[in-house]
Amino acid sequence: MTAAPRLTLLAALLAPAAAAAQVAPDAAPPPSDATAPAPPDPTRDAARGHFQRGVELIEQERWADAIQELERAQALRVTPAVLYNLGLSYRAVGRNREAMGAFRAFGRTAGPAGDPSLAARVEAYVRELAAGLGRLDVQVEPAGARVRVDGAVVDARDVLEVDPGRHVVAVEAEGFVGESRAVDVAGGAQATVVLRLAPVAASARVVVRAEPAGALVRIDGRDVGFGAVEETVGPGTHTLEVSAAGHAGFRRSFEARAGQTQTIRAVLTAQRSALSSPWLWAGVAAAAAGVAVAIFFLASDLEPPYRGTLGNVTDAVTVRF
Repeated sequence: MTAAPRLTLLAALLAPAAAAAQVAPDAAPPPSDATAPAPPDPTRDAARGHFQRGVELIEQERWADAIQELERAQALRVTPAVLYNLGLSYRAVGRNREAMGAFRAFGRTAGPAGDPSLAARVEAYVRELAAGLGRLDVQVEPAGARVRVDGAVVDARDVLEVDPGRHVVAVEAEGFVGESRAVDVAGGAQATVVLRLAPVAASARVVVRAEPAGALVRIDGRDVGFGAVEETVGPGTHTLEVSAAGHAGFRRSFEARAGQTQTIRAVLTAQRSALSSPWLWAGVAAAAAGVAVAIFFLASDLEPPYRGTLGNVTDAVTVRF
């Protein structure tokens, strides 16, 4: 092939590529628009809806309902505002430990760039809540046993922070008989629970049915629960004591045999007090009219119920979501 035909063939091959490279100005892709709105985010919108309803409920002091809405918002999207408002709501209903957790999470989430005045308020709440919490020291044997407090698994190697009130401690381990114990913990105080599990093959069970239902049950000098109690004990002789305010105490010894369960019913007798005297109530009736007049004039000076050092607050955060 001569040079001229080669050039003609080469030009024919290159022509389509050159034509494809030349794009008409109106066919070029449009420039990117940095100000275009973000696409809809259904999760974010749903979280915002729950959050806003939670704020409205806080302002109405409907704390339990507010907690439900804010927890739903938290499940979808965690923000400092959600955590702060949850802390307020938990605190208002006395769930102090959860309130502290929410406020502390707020501090971690907001970081140093957060609102300093809001951070100061959170610190004040945390200090107040910490002073009102109780502490629970759970000591167990064997050391590897699983410990639950009010149904939640906990690390019993450290003293636990708990809300004031009654808590149920349960312990279980492979090859041992599980145990549970109810314990009352006062705010600002520490309670200790010792649970030593007995091997399955060398243990006996005692079931105590006490009346009234809130009566304290003790076995061998240890508090083991209130009202209806099931306890594992070693073989041998043990002492059962049951007590309740306004009732005569109950005390008896019982013999436990390995592998057996026995039930003991302890019905306490109410004690007669001076309040049941008819002469006392005759005097009370005679003085009732004068007391009623005094109460009428003093009622306006009564203080409102104590609601904590800082009181219940409704300063819910409505932004930063």
